[in-house]
Amino acid sequence: MADSPRHARQLFLSELDELLRAHYPLIQIVTHEEDRAIASIAELCAERGKTLFIWSTSRGVVQYDTDEQSGQGPSLHDLSAALDYLNKLGEEQKNAVFLLLDPSPYLNIPQANPLYRRSLRDLATSIRTKGYAASCLILSPTAEMPI
Repeated sequence: MADSPRHARQLFLSELDELLRAHYPLIQIVTHEEDRAIASIAELCAERGKTLFIWSTSRGVVQYDTDEQSGQGPSLHDLSAALDYLNKLGEEQKNAVFLLLDPSPYLNIPQANPLYRRSLRDLATSIRTKGYAASCLILSPTAEMPI
């Protein structure tokens, strides 16, 4: 039984690796263990030579291994601005992974600006149709996502 958390982690990494190699544009990860998930994702990115960019509303967009803010400062705290920036990074970066932390408040509430959902869909479409060597991961403790 002591092996089950390690086994679960290996299954998670194996499945995520397959999805990233298949160039899925959007991948949702539901977990309450955000720090462990980020560490595992960062480890997988390092093994595969991918650059990990993380967005949160509190820090904006940061590159994981430097933890320095990317782009234009505070404007990237807004999800729509961050998605536009990630779209530009997708055009420039090779082997990038974009990780969005808790974007659901921007996407789910009825009065949410539809620009957020549209910007996310535009990023996913660009990844898929423009040949970006990137994937976008959504990490949240709940599975609430709009259709």
